[in-house]
Amino acid sequence: MVLVGRTGVGKSALANKMAKKDLFKEGHNLTSMTFNVNAENIIWPHDSCTEVKIVDTPGFADNRPNVTNAELLSKTLDFIKNLEDGLHIVLFCLNAKTRIDSHDTQELEMLGMLLGSKLFDHVYIVVTQGNTLVKEQKERTYRNFKNDLPRIFMEHGLPIFPQEKILFADFDNFDDFLTPLTREMQLATIYKPKIAEGVDPKDPESIERFLQTPEMKKIMEKYEEITAQQRNQIISMEKQLSDQRNEMEKRIQESRQEQESIQRNFESVSKILQEREFENENMKRQYEEYKQNQQQQVQTINQAIAGFEQQNKFYQNQLESKQGQIENLNRKIDELRAQRIQPQGGGGGRRRLCNIM
Repeated sequence: MVLVGRTGVGKSALANKMAKKDLFKEGHNLTSMTFNVNAENIIWPHDSCTEVKIVDTPGFADNRPNVTNAELLSKTLDFIKNLEDGLHIVLFCLNAKTRIDSHDTQELEMLGMLLGSKLFDHVYIVVTQGNTLVKEQKERTYRNFKNDLPRIFMEHGLPIFPQEKILFADFDNFDDFLTPLTREMQLATIYKPKIAEGVDPKDPESIERFLQTPEMKKIMEKYEEITAQQRNQIISMEKQLSDQRNEMEKRIQESRQEQESIQRNFESVSKILQEREFENENMKRQYEEYKQNQQQQVQTINQAIAGFEQQNKFYQNQLESKQGQIENLNRKIDELRAQRIQPQGGGGGRRRLCNIM
């Protein structure tokens, strides 16, 4: 199983994930890490009875100085040529975060020219680093790759049509990648590449000369034209994005101004409410003071009434006592009057009575 593709797409990380251990050196910065072909035998994760040789190749478009595609291809071709049993599967890796462009299709076509067109019967497209996307973005990206890649390959004359040949290496759901790949492995046949005539894999210059043949130049010119078209499309898209960004910034500024106006209105209303609340608190406090004063006055009046009632009761008792005394005196007077008018002795003569008052 040979992994090919541009530098930085995650070929080594994918190989380590399939091996379930770190056998291949991964790059974690902007500098390319794989310069030579590395091969390791692993036990296939979905079949403990199957041993698979994983071949990790240097990436195209290496960003180190003085490193050419011809030099990298020389290492890859020389290793593949010396595979005694040939190869079964080629995994061409694409990054999920980037679009497939003319360089990717050019590299695929170049592999077909160097290793024979039958190579494409064994090529599978692997979209790597899917686990770095959020769920909604992941679903949209996978759907776009499934729908668009067959059409793009057809337009470039690359015979990679079935959607089943497009796999997604999401490390968070790795079985979704291993299951269909295991099924394809069981059906895969051996392919012994036939190196293009005039190409010596050990000689990068022979590969460079091959790339300069009229047929390859024609392919290069086609891709240079496609690249120019894509560059113009990018410039047009950048202009559209710039216009959209300016319009968005204008709307954001207007929205910000509106928000500031709303904030000022809110602060003004809040100030009025605070003033009203302060006034209400004053009125409430004044009412509580008035209520307390009224309660105190009522209490004072009630206390005065209670005092008056006690005095009234005292005077009533005195009045009743005086009335009792008067009644006793009147009774005594009546008794004396009765005694005064009573006759004493005989003879019928009138006696002189004393005034008793």
